[in-house]
Amino acid sequence: MGLIAANVLIFIAHVAGVFEVQEWVLRYDGFSLWECLASAFAHAGISHLVGNMVFLWCFGLIVERKLGTGRFLAVYAALAIVPNIGEQLVMMGSDGGSLGASTAIAGLMAMALVWAPHNRMDMLLVIYFRAFHFDWAVWVVTIYYIGWDFIHAMVIDFEMSTPVLHLNGVILGAPLAIWLLFSNRVDCEGWDIFSGGKRGGRRAPNDGRRLAKEHDRKRREEELTAIRTSTAQSMREMLADDDVEGALLAHAVYERNHGVWNPPTPVTRAMAEALWNQKRWNDFETWAFRLERCDPNARAEIELARAQLLIEVRRRPQAGLRLLRSIERHHELSSEHYDHLMRLHNRA
Repeated sequence: MGLIAANVLIFIAHVAGVFEVQEWVLRYDGFSLWECLASAFAHAGISHLVGNMVFLWCFGLIVERKLGTGRFLAVYAALAIVPNIGEQLVMMGSDGGSLGASTAIAGLMAMALVWAPHNRMDMLLVIYFRAFHFDWAVWVVTIYYIGWDFIHAMVIDFEMSTPVLHLNGVILGAPLAIWLLFSNRVDCEGWDIFSGGKRGGRRAPNDGRRLAKEHDRKRREEELTAIRTSTAQSMREMLADDDVEGALLAHAVYERNHGVWNPPTPVTRAMAEALWNQKRWNDFETWAFRLERCDPNARAEIELARAQLLIEVRRRPQAGLRLLRSIERHHELSSEHYDHLMRLHNRA
């Protein structure tokens, strides 16, 4: 995500002394619209940055998929700026200040809770050097963190602090998500919190306005389907002509205009194979992830390719061997894939 890259680059610039981090802090000694925006991209340390970026990745993906990139950036800017304006006005004349993206991210968490409460999130818990992997629903994760912030804020009488700043983001994000949902500016296909996890569960009043909006929504879906079909066909033809760059560009143009999209499985597979053949390893990793999402049956094959990449290209044989052992434990391999695994094991 571009926002993650921006936060990381700004942090590096602060560490390198290109900018003074104090110039990006939201200070309480006056009002500055620049500080209201800039402070959302400044972080106090590497752990502060990494923690925020993990949450931005997890919840930003959900919200961006519903809105598309352009509207997502506008919403993120509002979640960053509006609570900071309120904070600076309320605290004006006091000592101190604040910085960090967590207020905006808390707003994204609230929006994800409204729009996709039953989406599953992969979780990793490390206790005494032991890792535990499990998945939780979005509503469990968000209620846990928002509830923890509320209890913490209540204990300190809601004085201005990190948990209160997080709650400011939630207070803006939740109503914004509800308004966008009920004004039909975002389509959750009946999986939102008001539908109880049942497709089509929420019903608007049965009037002419609702019917007109439903007709417009279906028309937009048909137009979008036609654009996707045309783009996928163009990508298929370009890949057949070994024009990988053209296929990547066609996909990038679609995502810039219409939001994140995984092409049909055959096109995604052809793209991953073409990138592998051209040794464009970073691009291959991206499309291998896409292929894994749209075709779970290809996971063993993809992980074998990742192991080969680690062993033969990245020169990390130990990491490659660990991945091979994981593949052998968790996947039923065909004879062809098993032979490939043994060849890689011998090379490592």
